[in-house]
Amino acid sequence: MSTVRFSFTPNNPPFNVVQAVGAATVTGPVELTVDLGNVQDGASRALRRQDVLEAILKIQEYIERGGWLPQ
Repeated sequence: MSTVRFSFTPNNPPFNVVQAVGAATVTGPVELTVDLGNVQDGASRALRRQDVLEAILKIQEYIERGGWLPQ
């Protein structure tokens, strides 16, 4: 499976996001890995950009509602 990984390190100038491809390996304290081989709707369409953006919003909402720090 092909993945793309976005990594961000707070307080690390220039406050940029690093994008990498390949196997998901942790390189920063905050990371998002997207499985590009994933399919939606019963394997009828590929994962879209909008699907990823919606997932990021759902993660943000979860953290804002108190879903923070693993239990």
